[in-house]
Amino acid sequence: MAHLSHVIYYVAKLAQNSLSRASPALSSGMETITDYNAPNYFVLVIITRGVFDDLKETVQAIIFASRSPISIILVEICNDQKREEITELERLATAGTRLNYHGRKPERDCTQYVSIASCRFEESKPNDLKALIAERGLSTIGQQMCTWMLRNGYQKVPPTVDMQMLDPILTDVPAQNISLTVQSNRSGGPSTSTSSNATTISRPTSWKRSLFNQFSLRQFRKTSKQRNQNNQKQLNSAGNRSTST
Repeated sequence: MAHLSHVIYYVAKLAQNSLSRASPALSSGMETITDYNAPNYFVLVIITRGVFDDLKETVQAIIFASRSPISIILVEICNDQKREEITELERLATAGTRLNYHGRKPERDCTQYVSIASCRFEESKPNDLKALIAERGLSTIGQQMCTWMLRNGYQKVPPTVDMQMLDPILTDVPAQNISLTVQSNRSGGPSTSTSSNATTISRPTSWKRSLFNQFSLRQFRKTSKQRNQNNQKQLNSAGNRSTST
């Protein structure tokens, strides 16, 4: 018989302790946290046959883990590929915030369930089977992590992107002499400016403006790629003419 609660409690406490060391602003009562390093987010994968005898303790452990930066992936191994009944492990992992123990409920959904037998029934090739298992296990991790970040006051920090590393196709224009700065002016619309010897991209705090800036960046990369391809075609045609002569 497996004891899942011990493992969940142990890793959840590790995640909570690492959080207190990485972000002292949580204990100081700050509303938003932007000046400190982002915390580590833990992903616990438990591979089991689905038989465990500490259901109540496991429910309490999941409720405790919902407050920590952790996601729990429960992978069940069984031989019956065409089973129709729902196992206790699947019911526990898919309950989400509906879990309840003496009036206590999880603050957020932090569990994910994967059945190896169901994946084998859908995919027979080893590579496709591995991809399906990974997709099922990681499908909700991003949403769970973002939910925990928002509940604990973490905000998205505008990134600084190095265009030389981001877009190496700009061979016709020296990347180290390009600076693209996108920011919002007082009138609410986006404004751009260029300078030399620097490459930074600063995005506004508004999500709509951020999406607009991302679209502008993609358009800039697309036109740069097309220009580079046209230059390459001209060089190839010039080389062919010189070879024929």
